[in-house]
Amino acid sequence: MVQRNRFQNNVVNYRRRSGYTQVMLALYLGVSRSYLSDVETGKANPSLRMMEDLADALQVELWRLFI
Repeated sequence: MVQRNRFQNNVVNYRRRSGYTQVMLALYLGVSRSYLSDVETGKANPSLRMMEDLADALQVELWRLFI
């Protein structure tokens, strides 16, 4: 559970640092804003592919979303 919360918090923090709103990042990823919100709040379990796409969009290495 701690790892999951860390992932969620890191996605939000890196998104904000990158200057993306949820709408902007969702459009870039080709997903709905509500799905991205669900990923950020832990209501949705992103696939490995989605995690990789998030890392790419946020310009961080995937492992950084988990530390």
